[in-house]
Formats: sequence, structure tokens, C-alpha cells
Amino acid sequence: MPGVGPSEWRPSLPPLDDEELTPERRDELINWLLEKIDRWKMYTPAILLAEGMRPLHYIGAQMAFYGAPYLSILGAGELGNEVGYLLSDPKNLDLFLQRLEEKAKAQAEEEERQRPPRRLRWWRRKGEDQ
Repeated sequence: MPGVGPSEWRPSLPPLDDEELTPERRDELINWLLEKIDRWKMYTPAILLAEGMRPLHYIGAQMAFYGAPYLSILGAGELGNEVGYLLSDPKNLDLFLQRLEEKAKAQAEEEERQRPPRRLRWWRRKGEDQ
């Protein structure tokens, strides 16, 4: 087959720029994801998904790059590439997991503080006349 040799082969990653994903943009994307997770209160499923995806982060990045042209139809094509760059580096996934676990712990502590104190059952109360 002409035109399919090694000289025609192109990697599936988009071309690398100097500005792939700046630390500021990385933090914006991570915070945006955390806001979505916080709004839906889906900390545990998000942690499980991110931990389960850790060995396959590169495949997830490739899927994001693959879906970017389809997202551009909806007006969010750059988001697919940025998520792909975010997932292509395992350090970014570790940072996301760390921040997600911190938020989950803070949310659990807040819910614990807002919970009314438990009343002891009548047989466990001390100092009351029966």
C-alpha cells in the first residue's frame, strides 16, 4: 500500500508546543473538575475512577485527543486537548487525586460538625433515674 510506510506515520499526540499546558491552566482545569465533583457530591466515585484510571492514564489522554474534534462541534474543542495534556502526565493525575482527597476529607469533617449530636439510648444513659 503506497503512502503507509514509516515516513508517513504520525503519532497520535497533537504537535507539542512550548505552551502545552501551563501550571496556571493545569490548576484551572483541576479546580474546574473539583467544582463539578463538589457540586454533585461525587467524591468517592471520582476517587475510585481516578485511581482505577492511573495505569491507563495515557489511553485516557489519547481518548481525549481523539474526542477533541467532536467537542469542537459543540464549541469546546480546546478543552479536549487540554484534558488530554492533563492526563498525559501522571504527575497531574497525582496532583488531582491529592486535591480531591483533601476536598473530600474537608467535606466529611464539615458534615460531621453539622450533624446533630447523637442521643444515647435509654439503657446507655448514665446518671438518669430509671
